[in-house]
Amino acid sequence: MAFGGIPGTGGQPAPADLTGNYARVDRLPIQAFNFNLTNKKGYFTDQCMSTGVTYTQDDLSEDVRLMKSFEFKSGMQFFTRINIAAELRTDWFDDAGWDTILGNIRLASRASAEAGAIGFLLDNEQYNVQPFNYTAQADRIARSFAQYQAQTRKRGRQFAQALCSHVPRPIFVFTFGNSHIAKENWKKEHLDMYHMGLWPAFIDGMMDATADAEFIDGHEDYSAESFEDFRELRRLIKEESARYSGDPARYDKRIRAAFSFWLKATDGIEMDLDSTDFSRNRHSPEAFEHAIHYAMLNSDGWIWLYSVPWLELPQEYLDAVSAARKPHRLDYDFTPAGSATPAPATPPDQIGLTISARNRADVDDAIVFAAIRKVYQEVYDFPKAWKFRFDPGDIGQKKRWYHGYDPDDWIDIEIGDWYGHQLDSQYSGYVWYRTTFDAPEDWTGKQLWLAFGAVDEQAWIWLNGRKAGESTAGPSAWNSAFEIDITDWVRAGEPNELAVRVHNKVGPGGIWKSVKIFAGKEEM
Repeated sequence: MAFGGIPGTGGQPAPADLTGNYARVDRLPIQAFNFNLTNKKGYFTDQCMSTGVTYTQDDLSEDVRLMKSFEFKSGMQFFTRINIAAELRTDWFDDAGWDTILGNIRLASRASAEAGAIGFLLDNEQYNVQPFNYTAQADRIARSFAQYQAQTRKRGRQFAQALCSHVPRPIFVFTFGNSHIAKENWKKEHLDMYHMGLWPAFIDGMMDATADAEFIDGHEDYSAESFEDFRELRRLIKEESARYSGDPARYDKRIRAAFSFWLKATDGIEMDLDSTDFSRNRHSPEAFEHAIHYAMLNSDGWIWLYSVPWLELPQEYLDAVSAARKPHRLDYDFTPAGSATPAPATPPDQIGLTISARNRADVDDAIVFAAIRKVYQEVYDFPKAWKFRFDPGDIGQKKRWYHGYDPDDWIDIEIGDWYGHQLDSQYSGYVWYRTTFDAPEDWTGKQLWLAFGAVDEQAWIWLNGRKAGESTAGPSAWNSAFEIDITDWVRAGEPNELAVRVHNKVGPGGIWKSVKIFAGKEEM
């Protein structure tokens, strides 16, 4: 399956982009491609999940006519792409907003059926917003994770019903499935802190809606290349992913495995394929051929290949796609001939530690603390200036760094940015933060919450020498807000001592967003 510009650039073509090119597309060594229904009223692939755009059949009719006019002789099939999460800004409990979205999706189903699509490529990457992240939900303080799970499952069921309204037995291909959660070995009980923690409930709802659709975990991960790599990914999809479902036995029975490739150069993060110097590309045509073959052996029928644009790919790579269908040895050596892998000047897990978080849009307190402000009132905003100490031997807890300190052993730091940027450090491991604050007398008897905008990655909190709580969900919680009930630990009318032990394993680290104290509105 081709995923990418066929002519032109972008995620996939609209029908108008194929006019004059469909015969060349028909000769590509693929069995299917993804397409965007229309560019009217914006990019349908994204905007159909927005409450700000209401589509009509007239908006789609010309693009449907074009798709029906293309005379593919090879048996070429196609999928309608829908970016589930890119513009899904409405709340899961917003019935009016979801009525608009589901109306758009029913139109997508009708248009897809008329155009002859066999299914839907459902890209659930959270490009612009995080609808599947519980910690990003507007009402997460008022509603529990279990309540959001139930509502997300309901919307998943409605979404699948809408997609199936005109395509009764569709193939659903997801770019990110439960296997990504399994790959990080995330605990099911900590899904409330995972950035895609509500996704398993959504796909459960989709499975509730239809017994006839085919569900494929496309596992967008471009790192695999050997036979063993793909065998391990298949195990994740088929054996490990079901545990995150509310119905593991059904999920295990219905989910299918697929794999992904991205043709690109190695010199840079997202550089286009070098069409003349193949040595600069991640895979030579020969290596690409073997990798595709190994993926085919481990998939349940589909693999998808991302490249922009397909009609400009060197013939050598197109030939590799065709040749991959032939028998191959299973022990291909992917190491480039005559090359040794040098140790990088900067370890991969420490690249980017010195970047700043200050200019990121998601550090805005109005966004970060929107949910808790609906229920509680801010009573204290911690100053940016704190004290800081590295703990490479993880001795701070044993030596009680959380209670009393020698100022000579600590340095100045600011919260609201990663420590790597401030200290020009590439260190990853344990560090400590500490500060003091005066609690007013009128806090006596009030329920108080210590709220962290985000700590990258794990945090253990002590207040006045006593452990008050922790956030230990793991690396994927690096951008998740959390709160700790400190009612029993605060000393009203006295100075208070706050210490935070932080562990960072990958990338930037530290207390990189604001820290505040909240109290119940009715108590203030």
